[in-house]
Amino acid sequence: MGVTCVFPVPVVEGCTSNQVIDSLKARLGLLGADKAGSWFVECEAFHSVKQNQENVAKMFYLMHSSECPSLSFSLLENDTCVVAENSINSIISKLSDFYLPRKGSKTEAKGSRFTLGDFIIKIGTITQASSFKGVVAEIHYAPCSDPLQCWCILDEFVRDILAVNVTLPSSPKTLVDKKSNLFSAADTIVQYLEIIKNTKRV
Repeated sequence: MGVTCVFPVPVVEGCTSNQVIDSLKARLGLLGADKAGSWFVECEAFHSVKQNQENVAKMFYLMHSSECPSLSFSLLENDTCVVAENSINSIISKLSDFYLPRKGSKTEAKGSRFTLGDFIIKIGTITQASSFKGVVAEIHYAPCSDPLQCWCILDEFVRDILAVNVTLPSSPKTLVDKKSNLFSAADTIVQYLEIIKNTKRV
């Protein structure tokens, strides 16, 4: 599976998001990276019909990824991530007495995919209801599935190879697959959700 780090790419003053993306693509081209198609991650928020004692509706997020076309990821408020086949979508649609989609919550990250040696690089934009929210990048290092062993390699790749001036988030403290304690696609989805939530706060 490998290990993935997802992070927002700052759009510096005087530049547009397209200029930032084109600059990163150009650098990857100079480094000899091969374009390998496109990618997307979709997210939709659902809220409970009934509120709790504090008059706050419970939330969960339903997410999909082009990397795992047969799976759906349901993320709960307590940081639990449930991975299931896409048939869960039809089940959720029948829960309208309990949960409803939050209006205008559909968010999508999408862009271009590149390969460079042991790395897969994804660069794209985040949009919510066709409104631009930010630039996002994903770096995947294939040979290792233990974040503690290779997070420094991802950090070095971003700083020295991509030359992006960002501080990567810390490596995940806990992994979704606690049985194997190895990185999985669900851990990537958890990172995307955190970034999507932060873009909505801006």
